[in-house]
Amino acid sequence: MFQLRSGADFDELAQRFTQHVGFEHTIGDLGWQVAGKTTYEIEYSHALKVKTGVPVGPMNTESGWAIVRSTDRVRYAEPLRLIRDKVQKDMENYHQSIVRQKALDEARSHYKIDRYEDVLSMIDKK
Repeated sequence: MFQLRSGADFDELAQRFTQHVGFEHTIGDLGWQVAGKTTYEIEYSHALKVKTGVPVGPMNTESGWAIVRSTDRVRYAEPLRLIRDKVQKDMENYHQSIVRQKALDEARSHYKIDRYEDVLSMIDKK
């Protein structure tokens, strides 16, 4: 961490010091991770609590000590296959509300509609 705070390049240090099996050739890049759904033993929530690009650690893991850095963030979205029914229902409701509004606008254009706001407000208060 001292070297990083002194301005050393994170990628260069990761390549030089990575001891985790499988990451020797990836320069320590763990790829995209979803908070709470990581396949690695490192607790990524620490990296999500600081600004992008800020190294976090050292953290003791099953494989040894680790320093991680979040390089980018995107908001996680549920896969469509899991929310398809809800999306379809929302679209149907939206379409129905547009049809109702058009019918109401059409009726208002042909008929005089009196609204008695004072009566409506008394009903709302009850």
